[in-house]
Amino acid sequence: MLKEFQRGLEPDHVTAETLMKDAEPGDYMRRQPRVDPSKLSYNFEQFDGYSQRLWEAKMQDDEKSRKFYKLVKYVKANASNDKDALVRDFTVTRGFRSDLIEIPEEFKDIDISDGNLSELRRKPYRKQVIRSRSNRDLTGYDAWRSFDRGVLKGGDGRHPGPGNMWLVPRDLVKAFGAPADSQDIQTGSGEYHFEDSNLDAFSLFDYKQTDLYWGLNREDEYYQRPANLRRPLHRRRRKWPTAEEFWASDRLHELRLVCDDQADHRKFRRWLRQKVAEAPDLEQSYDDRVRAKYDPEIDLCHGEWDKPGVINTKMAVHHWDFTDYMTEEERKAYKGELPETVVPPKMFDLSKAERVALSKEELKLKEMEEEAAQVKQL
Repeated sequence: MLKEFQRGLEPDHVTAETLMKDAEPGDYMRRQPRVDPSKLSYNFEQFDGYSQRLWEAKMQDDEKSRKFYKLVKYVKANASNDKDALVRDFTVTRGFRSDLIEIPEEFKDIDISDGNLSELRRKPYRKQVIRSRSNRDLTGYDAWRSFDRGVLKGGDGRHPGPGNMWLVPRDLVKAFGAPADSQDIQTGSGEYHFEDSNLDAFSLFDYKQTDLYWGLNREDEYYQRPANLRRPLHRRRRKWPTAEEFWASDRLHELRLVCDDQADHRKFRRWLRQKVAEAPDLEQSYDDRVRAKYDPEIDLCHGEWDKPGVINTKMAVHHWDFTDYMTEEERKAYKGELPETVVPPKMFDLSKAERVALSKEELKLKEMEEEAAQVKQL
């Protein structure tokens, strides 16, 4: 019994012989039975589309079976030639046993002396492999800061995402400007929204990094207490920077990154690190660069994009009405009441205005005078 127990602990050595020990001859890679469409009983005229697909599938299956058993017949005939590429690929690389494979009756008459061996070789794998993890090429990829889109995340900041990023907040502000207000004012002090060339959205924000979450800092003696110093570093009470100090810091800080489900966050990480690394070499801040580029085009209405904008100081309600949409003939034929011209209100001249200051005594005296005048009339 001990020997049987020890034998049970030994790993199984699976070979073709062990698999075929209890099997019948010819079971090794036996061809499964096929369906003959000509013997099926259904309305061929009503289901002609199904019949066509069934016959096409049968023809493809017969062609694959013919090539396979032609290869088996060739390997059996050249089993002693170890240098043959087809024999070595079939027996060594793929691990098949040609001596255990029985060729069905319909494929025994296949001719292998025609010299057409190219169809027996396996085709090389030519599918393009997109290595999104290891590929560091940013050709054709770009991203930009977005002010009208963002990732909808939970209010507590615990949104599932690809992870965190360690960045310098000062370089981030210099590269992309001041952060926008955080969606969660309790755990964050600012966030950035981005959009890439694939139209995927990204959001980068701080999470519990400032005193907005931890509260105002206390005196230094509070943090130097022995009870606090005995705690591990991750549980030790410490001072936290304000929101202004955090985004002006020149040290690495942990920021959270969230994005859409199918976004290429690896490529966006490389792009963001590249832009932040170039920030210290920039001479101007983000606001100065944007102002120098777009300041001449900023106005209240753009109009045509190829012309410089003109600020609109005339309100449409004071100059246009529904008659402007009529033609000359429609205006002449119109018999209804025409709209009144709306006159815009004018501000009075404040230089001529006088301030009237009345005390409570003066107001009370004025009321008494009005009551006395009413009594006299009676």
